[in-house]
Amino acid sequence: PDLEKRILDAAWKLWQGGDERLSLRTLARAAHTNTPAIYRRFKNRREIVRAMLLRQPTVQAARANVDAAAGRQARRYSALVEADESQRG
Repeated sequence: PDLEKRILDAAWKLWQGGDERLSLRTLARAAHTNTPAIYRRFKNRREIVRAMLLRQPTVQAARANVDAAAGRQARRYSALVEADESQRG
């Protein structure tokens, strides 16, 4: 499989196993690669954790709900601004 997928799958397994520090050496071994290969794909540990979490279905669903809510709020605001402008002008 794709190396990035292997890295993120391994990170998730380590994370679920309680390795919250997510040592890059341990991650490299678990993903059957090396740390330079990880750094070529991710800038830092934070980026790995973010990508790993965003792949999870519950996080994706939550993000979609937040995006939808933000879209609704933006549309409401836009409608209010338009209504205000039409009353003024």
